[in-house]
Amino acid sequence: MKDRLLEVNINESRYSDGLKNSNGRFYSERIVQTRESRLHYHNFYELEIIVSGKSVQQLDGNCFELKRGSVTLISPNQVHYIEKPSEPMDIISIKITPEIINEDLLLNLSVMDFPIIGLLSENQLEFFINSYEVIKNNIFLKTNSILKINSVACQINSFIYFVIAEFGGKCVNSENDSLNKPMFKAIKYVKQNCLKDLTLKVAADEFGYSPSYFSAKFKEFTGKGFARFVQDERLLLAYRQIRTTDKSITRISEDCGFESFPYFSRAFKQKYGKAPSFYRNKKI
Repeated sequence: MKDRLLEVNINESRYSDGLKNSNGRFYSERIVQTRESRLHYHNFYELEIIVSGKSVQQLDGNCFELKRGSVTLISPNQVHYIEKPSEPMDIISIKITPEIINEDLLLNLSVMDFPIIGLLSENQLEFFINSYEVIKNNIFLKTNSILKINSVACQINSFIYFVIAEFGGKCVNSENDSLNKPMFKAIKYVKQNCLKDLTLKVAADEFGYSPSYFSAKFKEFTGKGFARFVQDERLLLAYRQIRTTDKSITRISEDCGFESFPYFSRAFKQKYGKAPSFYRNKKI
């Protein structure tokens, strides 16, 4: 498995020149891809925009079509790769560390279901291309001026804001922060603590809600009941461990909060379409 999976770190030498000019917070490139990419995951967010070409991208076990105008926001630790393109693909890729992302935006990202994928209109695509070229070619990428680096950070944040507002579903609404932010923080808390002995009552008590109110609001914001949400998060973490570690699948099921391996296996197959062992041995 190790020779099929690549862990990518933004501080690798291939990115070093670009990172020197952005205080290590982002890296941007425009590439022409003609071959299948390696199965990999990384420690940063990645915004991909397809300028031309067609292919299929595998992300956490799901397939997504890529074509002109496709935009994808990938989160850290998502296992993915692009199949061999049917024709050369012109791709804009912006690799973004959490340090560059502002606080409200990080809160939104912490509760999103990834990947976030959409199809840009021609006008939107042209805007992204032109904005990217300004970022790449402007003098501020050749200096260490904090003000100039921050101006790029603002542009990248605006890209992410647009993508999640257009294609990411429910977002924190600044006009209703008093209503939305507490629930978004609660969802983030559940995601971060889903491997613990987390019950609806424990989560509701953490934020001062009654279990019935918390349950209703949680489903309103996530589209899932509390127990289903927790199970899906555990299954996702199990999938990633199957792809990225050599731990036994039985051990992974235990570590991810499943007391019964047969139940874990059934739930995993229902979510991903195949038994857990399939994903350890296959590039998909």
